[in-house]
Amino acid sequence: MPTNWIGEAAAGSALPGWLTSYLIYMGVYIMMMYTFDYARMGKREDRRFLGSVTFGWVFYAFTFGLNGLVGIYIMSAWGLEASETGVVTAFISSLGIWGVLVIFISQTRINTANYFLASTNLSAFAHRAFGLNLPRYVWVIVSGILAYLLMLTDVLSYLLKALAWQGVFVTAWVAIALTYIAINWKEERYLPEVRPGRLKPVTAGAIAWVIASATGILLTEQTAVPMVSQLTPLITMALAAGLYYAAYKLSPPPVMDGQKDLTAEEHAELLAAEPQ
Repeated sequence: MPTNWIGEAAAGSALPGWLTSYLIYMGVYIMMMYTFDYARMGKREDRRFLGSVTFGWVFYAFTFGLNGLVGIYIMSAWGLEASETGVVTAFISSLGIWGVLVIFISQTRINTANYFLASTNLSAFAHRAFGLNLPRYVWVIVSGILAYLLMLTDVLSYLLKALAWQGVFVTAWVAIALTYIAINWKEERYLPEVRPGRLKPVTAGAIAWVIASATGILLTEQTAVPMVSQLTPLITMALAAGLYYAAYKLSPPPVMDGQKDLTAEEHAELLAAEPQ
């Protein structure tokens, strides 16, 4: 039984294990995007419970905190290197067939969510970029084909790098979203504009995201200062938040009045913004 598993440094890293695990978890900040998409389906009268438990601190305490501590412990107990495949190996080694069942259930759950969001975003992108308005099941099929083609490649050979790049893009996006929320924390009347016809093709916020992401990828790939490469998610998040704050002050994003009754034309614009 390991005794120094909280402060144990990750393999090949001078950072303590808990910090390394946290930095890896920043790559799955994409769950915050899931939160935005699913929270909009909740009832307004349940928003306090949804904000605190279902999508709030209780959910994230268990998702990142408890799961992270369990992950650090079992990886240390089995003497495995921290990686995506290492976690699976440790889990199966610990629980046997029950570990396989847990992994199957959890992966089925998350990939169901992946299909929902992938088809939603592909539908929205195709509609806005090319004017296509195809049924949702078409985009589910397209998502499945793309996933299958990726699986035909040697996924494990570039998985960690792909996750690192994803982490850069996601943490930059989340930093921008959280900065927007922080600036408008007490604002309940006005909502972010979503109608395609009233949005600019390129905004200052988008430029801030691209610059922060590109910087993060460069820092990830550089080898001169390994410590900086490992701390890239934190650096990217701080850079994205700072750039977006400046962009927001220079060019505030458009908003819509959430307390105003929509005209027929405005209602049609909102429907046009929704993916099929």
